[in-house]
This record gives sequence, C-alpha cells and structure tokens, in this order.
Amino acid sequence: MTNETENNAVDLGRRRLAKGGLAVPVILATLASKNALSAVPYQCMISGKISGNNSPNGPATAESCKLGKSGRTWLSELSDTSGTPGARKLANLYPAGTFSDVYDFKPSSFRIVAANIMSTTNRATINQILRYGAGSPTPPNLGYGKKALVLYLNAEMLNGAMGTAHDFYPLTTTEAKGIFNAIVANTGYSGTTSLGPFTWTNTELRSYIDLLYF
Repeated sequence: MTNETENNAVDLGRRRLAKGGLAVPVILATLASKNALSAVPYQCMISGKISGNNSPNGPATAESCKLGKSGRTWLSELSDTSGTPGARKLANLYPAGTFSDVYDFKPSSFRIVAANIMSTTNRATINQILRYGAGSPTPPNLGYGKKALVLYLNAEMLNGAMGTAHDFYPLTTTEAKGIFNAIVANTGYSGTTSLGPFTWTNTELRSYIDLLYF
C-alpha cells in the first residue's frame, strides 16, 4: 500500500511559527527571510545526508539547503553594541552548555587569535569572530569555525535557542553547537538520528557545513 504522506506535498498551511520570544530579540522581525517558512528539505537534514536521501520517510526534493541568512547578511546586521546578539561571546551563547572558547580578539591589530587559556579577558564577541581575519598565534580552524557559527545563528533564529525539532532549519542549536566544537577541535562529530547513531570525520562534517552555509 502506498503511503500517501510519502507522496503528497507538505501542507505548508499547517506550519505556524510559535508565538513567543526567541533568544535573539532583534530576530523577531526577520523570520520571513529566505525559506524560513518552508518545510525543511529532507536532503538538508543530517539523516538525509547520512542515508544518501534514500529513506522512504523523507525523499529528497529539488529545494536548496541554503536556509536562513547568509554569512554576509549576518555580518551586515551584527555589531558589538552591548546587549545585542553580536556582542555575545561563545561562553554565553548557548543556554545549556558552552561552546569551546577558542578565539580572542587582538585590539592592536583588529584580528582574531587563538584564545589564551590562562585568561578570559580578551574573548572575542560573535561579531568580532565573524568579521575579522586570522592573526597570530593562528586561531584553530577559524574559516570553518565562522561557517559553523553562522549555522548556529540560523538554528537559533529559526528553531529557537532551546529548539529540539527541525521545523524550520535542518539543525537544532544542540547539533549546531556540537558541530562548532568539533570543527574547532578538528575532531569527528557523533550524534543520533532516526536512522540510529552515526559518526562523521572532520572532513565529512566540513562537507555537511558547506551544504548549508552560504
């Protein structure tokens, strides 16, 4: 018997953004950004990537995985103004566990450098991390660290800081945090989907980041 839910288009009319606050206040007016109100294409999900889009529970579509906001758009909107999203630091970005504090801001050269493990005084803000290039000592994996941070911001914007579902973005904030930490540590990434547990190498993880980042 053919399962109608496998063949019928998703009724977007059933999708409703929950009323209430998000962790990033200024984002409330921007939820209509690119594809924010669409169902998440299966091929953009971790489970879709793992299965090669062959699962009957979520066939691949032709839709783009470039969801939420681009890195360039985030740069145009963030700042270091106190109390705004860009002024946050990695240590206080995620509500249930910390990001790896790996980047310091070097005022003398306006660069991001590897964090001083003996001091937290110069920890970089989100805005500073995304805006500036590499300095010395070389920060760990800054290029993909920036990309992973953009993925987190999109997950926070569309699924909520405490989001446990993938209603509007392929990643939850928990998954995005884990991806960031694995990238800057240059390690693999492990998790569990409806298909069961999995482990990606750092190279496989970067490939997935490139699928979502724009």
